[in-house]
Amino acid sequence: MRFGSVVACVVERVLVPVEGMHRAIAKPWITATGVDPAYDLMLRSVYGSIRVGTSVLGAGLNAHVKAEWSSADTAVAVLNGLWGDDLGRHQDRLETPMTLLDRHRAALRFETAETGPLQTTEPAREHVAILVHGFAQNETGWHRAHGQRGLLDALGEQPDVTPLTVRYNSGRSIDDNGAELADLLEQVHRSWAVPVRSIGLVGYSMGGLVIASAYRAGRAAGHAWVDDLDDVVSIGAPHRGAPLEKLVHAASLGLGIAPQTRPLADFLNARSQGVKDLRHGAILHTEHDALEMAAVLEEDPATVVDWHFVAGVITADPTHPFGAIVGDLIVRPASSTEPRHVEPANVHVVGGVHHLDLLHEAPVVDTIVEWLTT
Repeated sequence: MRFGSVVACVVERVLVPVEGMHRAIAKPWITATGVDPAYDLMLRSVYGSIRVGTSVLGAGLNAHVKAEWSSADTAVAVLNGLWGDDLGRHQDRLETPMTLLDRHRAALRFETAETGPLQTTEPAREHVAILVHGFAQNETGWHRAHGQRGLLDALGEQPDVTPLTVRYNSGRSIDDNGAELADLLEQVHRSWAVPVRSIGLVGYSMGGLVIASAYRAGRAAGHAWVDDLDDVVSIGAPHRGAPLEKLVHAASLGLGIAPQTRPLADFLNARSQGVKDLRHGAILHTEHDALEMAAVLEEDPATVVDWHFVAGVITADPTHPFGAIVGDLIVRPASSTEPRHVEPANVHVVGGVHHLDLLHEAPVVDTIVEWLTT
């Protein structure tokens, strides 16, 4: 059980800015009274004791508290999103490796690059759909929730489609996750039990950026799976940047001005590279990258990929101007549906939803199934 490690890691992370602000606020008064050494020793003792106590508490929780598996798994996913590129001493226990899972959440394991999966509860069919979750999430988002069927359920009903999900550490850089996903897809393509006729990639939120990065990496590496890629579906992905991350970036700059609030700025700046990548839509960091991506997307007519985009707005009318401004409260429709250097095959904007609703809206599920199966 990793629940105790999650608690310990969170407390340690939060303790850093608290101690920093404590020192910064108290420093003028302590310096004036001339008791700096004694006060510093006292602070080290207090915060050191809290850290030791947290470690002991975490070990005890790991050993004795049986939290629901799904709850602990969700907590680890959130922790990976926030600090997954640097979990410190908890790295080995809490980092989530990229894993391919079948519909029953069983991991597909490969003995070698030439052999098929050793374990899967799903039959291998000629059409494969790969679903990639968003930031601070895991594969459970694709399953049935609140009485509504998920996209994974709907695709599992198709007789010639094998749906698979990807679990990954969303705190790593999007480029790194994309490159690893490209390699994983090449391994799947090479070792699948039957010849693959088509591959569909579906990414939600950050997942849409990860699959775009994987496509770019796969094309650059000459991977065979790219030739069988027919459809890419992006659901609520911030291709032109996420406003919330831009706001956090601005806040960290402002907090860094005063010494009393600088520890808070350092705390915000310690957020993962995956979060920071969301500020600009991730995979196109420079003009050189943009030109490279444009070159990659000059498709051979025999291997055309259809790019489909789904966006949500909170207004009931998808065309309402206010909906265009606020989007689904996380991503604006212009960011979700207008990536650079990609010509959309289809765009579907849903009204009356917020960001977390998108995955389980019946019109969204039905539309994506139609895109992937026709």
